[in-house]
Amino acid sequence: MAGSLKWLRYTTDVGDDFGIFADESNAELAGTAVDLTGGASILYALPRNVKPRFARYQDATGTIVRKAIICVQGTAPTTPIVDPSSGASLDLTAIVGEKVRILTGVDSGIIDGDIS
Repeated sequence: MAGSLKWLRYTTDVGDDFGIFADESNAELAGTAVDLTGGASILYALPRNVKPRFARYQDATGTIVRKAIICVQGTAPTTPIVDPSSGASLDLTAIVGEKVRILTGVDSGIIDGDIS
């Protein structure tokens, strides 16, 4: 269910803090949502080369599925949680870790007229 979208504090696996614009209600399901207040020292949004970690929850029939951003590493609840909109019990089905695309200085080798 889409709740209000807002800026939340996201801490990467290496400890850097960024802002992430996410569904507040789904992040609260995982119990890790921390509002990014106006006086926060965070200036940057999560870079495009970082895909945030998340937990996937669903009910017994598979009709209700929630993807919850895990804003702080190692804090997703593993016990069943209650979906606030339907009241259904949701079980944890997957935790997907943070994915980072590492940049390399490799040149594709196409001749483009410069010397590098």
